[in-house]
Amino acid sequence: MVSDRYVYTDDDGTVMNKRQFLVDNKDPAYNATLMTNDEVQVISYGNVALVLGKYHAKGTYKSKAFDHWGRFTDTWLYQNNTWLCIATHTSRIANR
Repeated sequence: MVSDRYVYTDDDGTVMNKRQFLVDNKDPAYNATLMTNDEVQVISYGNVALVLGKYHAKGTYKSKAFDHWGRFTDTWLYQNNTWLCIATHTSRIANR
């Protein structure tokens, strides 16, 4: 569901392409115990849609605990009878 030209911008300013994003998500040092989304809304513009929401991620990374709250914006493109995510941007709103 992620396009070959996908771009991810993390809350710390890191920018990743699809390959980097997938490798990062499989990092064995990252152990999420909670991943939720809420306040999700979809804004459609024909073959483009924005998905906006709030996220909560909790767990450990390299044995250090984290508890992140933030907002995300995903941009989706409908092409060849398929919806593909082409970009994601996250912004941290709080550390609790």
